[in-house]
Amino acid sequence: MEYLLTDSGVANPHAHVRSGGHLVITYFPGSVDENDHIRPGSFPGAFSELLGVQMEEFFPLRAGDGLELSRFGDASFWSELGQPTTAEVLAEVVRGPVLGVLCEDAGVEPLLRNLPEDVEVARRSKDSTDWTFFINHSSEGVQLPVSGLELISGQDLGGAPDLGAGAVAVVRSPINPSVTS
Repeated sequence: MEYLLTDSGVANPHAHVRSGGHLVITYFPGSVDENDHIRPGSFPGAFSELLGVQMEEFFPLRAGDGLELSRFGDASFWSELGQPTTAEVLAEVVRGPVLGVLCEDAGVEPLLRNLPEDVEVARRSKDSTDWTFFINHSSEGVQLPVSGLELISGQDLGGAPDLGAGAVAVVRSPINPSVTS
């Protein structure tokens, strides 16, 4: 599949699929127009809607690195981070270095370990105070590994307070740079 496609070059594969045909897509399909201008919308450019995916980032793999997939073998050349919009997910990354390598190279570590991936957390600090922000995007409550004053409710938290499904919390506490439990 071509990286650079005219509008008619994009229309042809769309028409082929609409008429019942099959289409094989590799990386960077239809990302730019004939003038090498990036197409508007999410990656993969002109084929995002047709494929039913929105890609957020792409990661060429380093020589010798690979990704273990849940099906279809391993990936050794290319990977992408994205979300299905209408596509059915057939395989997922089970293990691999991409995110870990990027974070390791940048010196990034989790702010708080052992939180479900659906819990967003950010921390701001000034002088001797931390403000930790939590958003629970999941449909279940989670226990937070923090203590301090929850500023929205005014509740003094101790132990492992519960953050309900869809809930938000802002916790003020003394700075503790070693908190990564």
